[in-house]
Amino acid sequence: MPNVRDLNDLELAHHLADLADGIALPAFERTSVRWKSDRSPVTRSEEAIEEVIMDVLAQARPEHSVLGEEWASERDGHWSGSVAWKQPTWVIDPIDHTRHFIRRNPEFGTLIALVEGGDTKIGVVSAPALRHRWWAKRGGGAWKDGASMRTSHLRNISEAYVSVAGHVEWVNLQLWDGITTILNSCSYAAGSPGGFLELMKVAEGLTDVFLEPWGKIWDHLAPALIVREAGGRTATLDGRVPFGGSILATNKYLYDDVRSLIHRS
Repeated sequence: MPNVRDLNDLELAHHLADLADGIALPAFERTSVRWKSDRSPVTRSEEAIEEVIMDVLAQARPEHSVLGEEWASERDGHWSGSVAWKQPTWVIDPIDHTRHFIRRNPEFGTLIALVEGGDTKIGVVSAPALRHRWWAKRGGGAWKDGASMRTSHLRNISEAYVSVAGHVEWVNLQLWDGITTILNSCSYAAGSPGGFLELMKVAEGLTDVFLEPWGKIWDHLAPALIVREAGGRTATLDGRVPFGGSILATNKYLYDDVRSLIHRS
């Protein structure tokens, strides 16, 4: 066990991800579920991961704040980009894609971000059942399993691979016409359950555009930094820094075209 006070921020984030993996994997085949007030599921594994991470951060970075999904959901219900980042804050999603986890689908992961001054400094995404981990440090590039990665270099939407989560949500946002235009304009389109894996595909250059009309702050911070450090661009649907609510992720060339198509009148 390392002396957590001696770890730099990225080393500490990896250590937290290791601890989360050590809890999630043994429970993957035998997890129990309860239902929150909003009818979303939560498992004891998620609560245990969040508790362990918060305990370690209390030792390693007592001067920092911690925002965990389960803690925030139970106590405050909703967080958004209006959060005032008065001190460095660790933002934790102990298990993203809980519904995958409880159905024995290996596509789940722990998301860890460190925000300083309103900007994400560190992002780690760990998917232990898939045996993959992605990470980034602001200004330090993006990495998967120790190898650097970059977004694609496609410049024309007609050649792009596009992934879109949701349908009714786009209709409710009155943006479905724009989404339909994108789908009809690209080379290949696929429906998606959304989440961190689709964002990592953009970072790896496997997907050129990803659109998701939902999400909370802990869903987007770490993956969005990784996409940006891989050379891509990310924003909410109204063009803000991704702090939850929705996300658009593209390589650096397609962003402006996709945004204009989404919001076409």
